[in-house]
Amino acid sequence: MNYKRYTALFSVVLFPLFFSFDKASAQATGGAFAIEEIVVTARRREESLQDTPIAVTAFTEDEIDLRGALNVNDLAQATPNVMIEAASQTSGLTASPTIFMRGVGQSDFVINTDPAVGIYIDGVYVARSIGSMMDLVDLERAEVLRGPQGTLFGRNTLAGAVNLVTKRPNPDAYESKVSISFGENSYSNLRASFNLPIEAVDDLAARVSIMQRTRGGYVKATSYDNLWLGDDNTSAVRAQLEFSPSDSLRVNLTGDWSHNKAAPAPLVPAALYSADGTTTGEFVSVLMQGNWWNVSTPMGGASFSGVAACATAEGRNTNKLCYGEANNPGVDVYETGAIYYDVNGNVDYTPENWLTTYGSALTVETETAYGTLRSITAYRGFKSSFMNDHDYSPLPIFSNINDDFHQDGRSQEFQLTGQAMDGRLDYTAGAYLFKETGTEVVSLIGVNGLWVVQGRKQNTSYHPGTVYTGASGMNAVHDGVGGLKFQRIARDIDNTSNALFTQLTYHISDRLHLTGGLRTTTDKKTFDVTIHRDYCPANANNPQPAGGPTSNGDGRIERDKVTDICEEAVGTAEWTQTDPMLSLVYDISDTAMIYGSFAKGFRDGGFASRFPEGMPQPMPAFRPEYVTNYEIGAKADLFGGALRLNGAIFNSTYDDMQVNARPAGLASGGTGIENVGKGILTGAELEALWIVSDTLRVDATVGLLDAKIDSLAGNAMQSGTYLWYAPGYTDSTLSTPLVSKTNCPTTTCIPLSEAVLPYAPENNYTFGITHRIPLVSGGNITSRLDYMYMDAQRFKFEPHMLMREDAYRVVNFNTTYNSAAEDWSLTFGIRNATNEVYSSNGSFSTGNGNAAVNLNRPSESFVRYQRYFD
Repeated sequence: MNYKRYTALFSVVLFPLFFSFDKASAQATGGAFAIEEIVVTARRREESLQDTPIAVTAFTEDEIDLRGALNVNDLAQATPNVMIEAASQTSGLTASPTIFMRGVGQSDFVINTDPAVGIYIDGVYVARSIGSMMDLVDLERAEVLRGPQGTLFGRNTLAGAVNLVTKRPNPDAYESKVSISFGENSYSNLRASFNLPIEAVDDLAARVSIMQRTRGGYVKATSYDNLWLGDDNTSAVRAQLEFSPSDSLRVNLTGDWSHNKAAPAPLVPAALYSADGTTTGEFVSVLMQGNWWNVSTPMGGASFSGVAACATAEGRNTNKLCYGEANNPGVDVYETGAIYYDVNGNVDYTPENWLTTYGSALTVETETAYGTLRSITAYRGFKSSFMNDHDYSPLPIFSNINDDFHQDGRSQEFQLTGQAMDGRLDYTAGAYLFKETGTEVVSLIGVNGLWVVQGRKQNTSYHPGTVYTGASGMNAVHDGVGGLKFQRIARDIDNTSNALFTQLTYHISDRLHLTGGLRTTTDKKTFDVTIHRDYCPANANNPQPAGGPTSNGDGRIERDKVTDICEEAVGTAEWTQTDPMLSLVYDISDTAMIYGSFAKGFRDGGFASRFPEGMPQPMPAFRPEYVTNYEIGAKADLFGGALRLNGAIFNSTYDDMQVNARPAGLASGGTGIENVGKGILTGAELEALWIVSDTLRVDATVGLLDAKIDSLAGNAMQSGTYLWYAPGYTDSTLSTPLVSKTNCPTTTCIPLSEAVLPYAPENNYTFGITHRIPLVSGGNITSRLDYMYMDAQRFKFEPHMLMREDAYRVVNFNTTYNSAAEDWSLTFGIRNATNEVYSSNGSFSTGNGNAAVNLNRPSESFVRYQRYFD
């Protein structure tokens, strides 16, 4: 652990505090740059960003426009130790993001796993990762809070939170903003917002925002005539109605809806049927489809491909009829040979993913003798359907379709904020109630004849090598009976969460402030999984529920949970957790402060979720994850408001840390979450903003992170064929303690010292420069350059050689003409100006022996016109 570099970074903030205590006084006059006062609600009350003892980065509407940000993913590129990328590892849906803060997050979108970073819009929690890639439309500000936020924001925010605050209706004036963008690769983006006072009723106003965005794909699906992955077609509308009949009452009713449709996610193969992830040599999977396709059927017949050469390594590397490297163009090429299937196992010639999100909220604020009482009654939900080809080849090895994925969540929150003791005490207290239900139905599509995972009886009339052709280049084995599907899995959740919370700030003096908080949460979870197959043989490899198999063998797989239930398991769990926080703030001057804080948080436990090869009994479970965080920070506006420095050093200890892995008892295709043990994550963050002159602004961020596993639960953890061990570990399979890799009881043993957490780069930093040229006409030209560096990182806890990305750099540039009246602007910009090729996440299957990565978008230029009306 390198404390020296953290201390050096933090001293950059502390050193100037004792030499310049001038009050920040710079103002934005005549188009000159200035550091503006930003009001945030990171502590559920309005206060200055610089008075908030939390590591928080805030973006105003003007800052979002200046950077050309489109969604929360773009905010991450300007925030230290934050990573938000479109599409999770196993998803074919680009609207399912991977979100990590300070090395902790969620990489699997499956319905029964919970995030570590909470997403909130106007105080309403977005419970699932699907639908959380929020667009930044008509926002007043966006706040990115790092570190545990459990006291006020609640469960599943142990790594941080993103708080989006939209603009409220204003009854005093009509105003509107229209933005139209066009660019390369069929890019277009229409955004408009309208503030509408309703003259017939005093103090009543409406606000409407709309958005329509299209973008072409950038990864070519070579098996199709004209299919490009990674495209985007999104429509959204948001409407608010606000009534404020007096200074003591405000009622706001909000509704929003969005719909996204796109081709599957832009995953490209990194390796096909070749590697086990730890060596560069060939590894032939004997577990699932890859081996059976190229070598022989489980019954000992000819290979499914019908090509003798496919049984050799040379054939798989050179013959495109084989499942192998001949079908892999390479990760630096924006191409894939994937073919997608519908729920009946037929080739889908127009594969399309879609997601519809919706929500409503009623917020009532009233002033009472005890303070401001706020009630937020909310509903949020989504419906979606999406697919992925998990062999990433033109051959029908293994695909999945989330053909029915939906969730509905309802919440009620009460907050009371006020002051007592003549203003010496600020308090917040409240109660929170949440309930959600949801279903995820997944159809798994595979080669006929899979004996453990087959969905129906063996087709004895199957003829290897018989193919049918559809779109250009498509070939798929035809089995003559009911297509290629072999099973459906239905996952149902029914969860509740109830909490009581309070936070008190006592102003010991004008300069010293002590804050304490407490939140008690009770969570209940029910997870019901049913596997549906047409044929459900009773054998040791496929255990049956009480009563025996219920699949009826009619040649079809239904999902009605009556006639075709092969296996079922139900998991229930309940936790009650109390999380405290404590912080002490000292104001060095009117514009500088230092703080120290202590906070605890937790993330729910749960159950494993993916069982393509049969369900173990009982269902594997994992425990809640707990964090204890210590943080020291400083914030300062210096030199008359010309320089802003905010910094923090943190130490987070995670007990029962959760990682995505393959718990014991799951076959090769199964995945879930395991409690690896104790993790210690230490780091530092610095944010700087310097107004060099009226026409020049420089900003920068630095994030440092040291993430390690300090100890293993039970001195060892196994995920599939990987075993992580502490020195001296022993079990019933070992005659002597495991002290090196030489007496490893499984395929790969990894000492504790070599365990590496995913999405935890050691260094990340950004640099931005903005220059403004005043024109004689009264207008100006403002140009901005953004540079982001991200250090090397892994995508998985398992040390797969392809599930990682080297350090990469991203450059964005834009230049804008602003009119003299400041009522319109015209922007030209380039995203990823240097055309950097990198991957943001990846997927690996031990069953197929493959690996794939999600590539970023290439360089794209755009033009944007904005007009303001009032």
